[in-house]
Amino acid sequence: MHSLTKSSPILTPISVLHEELLWRIFMENADFPDDYMRWRINHLQVRPLIVARRCSQVCRRWRYILLSSSSIWRRMIDMDALIYRPETYWKEEVLSRAGQAPLWVYGTMKRCHAPDFLFFIQSNWHRLQALTIFEPFSEPWVLLPQQRQMLWECLKAPAPNLQRIHIQLYDSTTAVPKSYPFFSDHAPVLNEFHILSRPYKFSHTAPWARTISTVTFVKSLFTTEEILQALKYMPQLGHLIVEDRGIPAGDTLEISPIHLPHLKTLTLSTVGLLEATIILKSIVPSPGCCLNVYLAYHSFSTPEFEHYQRASIKHVISYYSLYPPSVLELKFPGKTNCIVLADGALPCGNRERFFIPVFAGVAPDFPNSSPVLQELIQEGNPSHTKELKLDGFLGAAEGARELLTRLSAMNFFSSITTLAITEYILAQLLKRTFFTDEFLPKLSILKILRDESCPRLDCEGYAPYHPFIKRRRTMGLPISVLELHFLPNHDAAYLEEHTGLVVRCICCGGDQPEYRCGDGHPDRLNFATLSEQRLIKPTPLYFFFCQPDSESASP
Repeated sequence: MHSLTKSSPILTPISVLHEELLWRIFMENADFPDDYMRWRINHLQVRPLIVARRCSQVCRRWRYILLSSSSIWRRMIDMDALIYRPETYWKEEVLSRAGQAPLWVYGTMKRCHAPDFLFFIQSNWHRLQALTIFEPFSEPWVLLPQQRQMLWECLKAPAPNLQRIHIQLYDSTTAVPKSYPFFSDHAPVLNEFHILSRPYKFSHTAPWARTISTVTFVKSLFTTEEILQALKYMPQLGHLIVEDRGIPAGDTLEISPIHLPHLKTLTLSTVGLLEATIILKSIVPSPGCCLNVYLAYHSFSTPEFEHYQRASIKHVISYYSLYPPSVLELKFPGKTNCIVLADGALPCGNRERFFIPVFAGVAPDFPNSSPVLQELIQEGNPSHTKELKLDGFLGAAEGARELLTRLSAMNFFSSITTLAITEYILAQLLKRTFFTDEFLPKLSILKILRDESCPRLDCEGYAPYHPFIKRRRTMGLPISVLELHFLPNHDAAYLEEHTGLVVRCICCGGDQPEYRCGDGHPDRLNFATLSEQRLIKPTPLYFFFCQPDSESASP
């Protein structure tokens, strides 16, 4: 088998797609970004306006569908692409195409355009269905006192159509009036509320709080006790986020258990260990609620972290019992004595991904001393995991190797058949014999991941996966598949000695995505040479729509 045999694809003309299907595709292209800050700095992400413009130029039929649907254009009031461009007619054109439909507005609040941005929001406040505003990191404290007052005038007005609001402004000493409640207590369809700015603190007894499904609390605004009290007034809550802005919020008290039967995700971001423990202990988890805990990392004492783990067990088991992960990622945060269990699978649909710190420390009996790991093993959950992912920062390499040794001794990895790892981490772990002798007894697939942050290391002139595969073969535990998720910068004909090993270069285009070692064509493994000869090349990471955002977004 020198290369895969590629069958000719069955081409389906675009013209046969039903109009309703096309319309649904266009609507998905115009979806509101869930995480605008992360979305806007992703250079491979194309703005919906640009996608819509290109789609409208494909054919008359597509253009007709797009131009006749105000529900598509109303979702694309992207202020970064409209108000910050010299072609003012394009903003008017998009608004005209949106008709009188409720608007989705999002963008960054830049100093030079803040007045225009705020005037637009104020003029169309009653039409807003979704609003996202961020201050850029390069221009903190953009809003002048009178402009912050202008924003407050909007926020205190009734919001009959508002469903989602996300405002993140830098803290300001400028006070805003507190005599008026948000939205004059009238936001009948509001279901997502995220305002991350110290001057703006909402009342947890507001009428719209009872129907809210997603909310963010900032610890610089609310004490832990206030957060827990507010949750009692939010029975429909599906997604809870608690963020710590680094300012102590007073003493915390434990209260009676809080039942949130619809809760799907619980995210604690950079919170202190005490606050995390109290929140986790107070909330009764709903079945399958996904836990994400990003601690304010430092070295924790064993007793306080044990309290945290015992508070988190019920949440971990509730999720694991319904959604046992097929891919488990281990993370080793720097400057801490924690490891993190994370969902290593690629995002898929609406499935949530967990992120759970587990205490390691220097306890001689770890991981036997970890209540979370002990409970997972007793429940048999590790048996569902087929892939282990070691990506990113390894922390203290010696400590990581010791930890992996102990987890392996507990049969925590006994069902793993696939290892996804970077060359850098693989080279670090190869310094311990256990990694080839005792680790992952059922391993058959080795994935080498791209990692631009760490240099690629060679072991005596070879890539580190070569001695690893060689050692496993000598032990009678051969690797059957090697997947390279990047285009190697060196020739690897030396892999030919691993007869039967299938090598896949996942990111390579051309007609040879796979080669079986020992078939007599080691030149097919000379990736650097083949790349220089342009016989293989990296597969583009984006599609035809993905072009720089600087391209005109005009119709």
